Amino acid sequence: MKHLRMIAVSLALAVITPAAAQETKDAAIRQLMELTGVRDLAVQMATTMGDGMRPALVQMLADVKDPEGAADVMIEEIEKGLIANIDQYIEQIVPVYERHFSAADIDALLAFYSTEAGARSVAAMPQILTETTALGAAWGQSTTQQLLPQIISRLEAEGVL
Repeated sequence: MKHLRMIAVSLALAVITPAAAQETKDAAIRQLMELTGVRDLAVQMATTMGDGMRPALVQMLADVKDPEGAADVMIEEIEKGLIANIDQYIEQIVPVYERHFSAADIDALLAFYSTEAGARSVAAMPQILTETTALGAAWGQSTTQQLLPQIISRLEAEGVL
């Protein structure tokens, strides 16, 4: 009977310990996301997304009375909707962190982002994201322009143009 109790306790601990460890890791991930400003970056992403969509929306709405005004309304509503549902996005991010970082990694990241250097990197990240996004768009556009003759040649060679 004593052995049976020990086996039951061991089995219970085997089930409870991983669950508790997972809860601890989830909490640490949420803390890391808070420290690194994931929510703020998601809001920034939601508000800048409209800028990228604007030309396509205006073109898509060319047949309406005021395409520019209609695009403004659509972008406004999309941004409001994304921001209102930001918690859904955050919940989807947690498993991504879980897949890519061990509990020890999360602890190390928490330690770094709790330092002055970590706080400075978080503070700079929105501006870095804005600048690098603009650079990426310009780079993509200029590279595409440079590749256009090559693309046209290939399309002609393959008979699809």
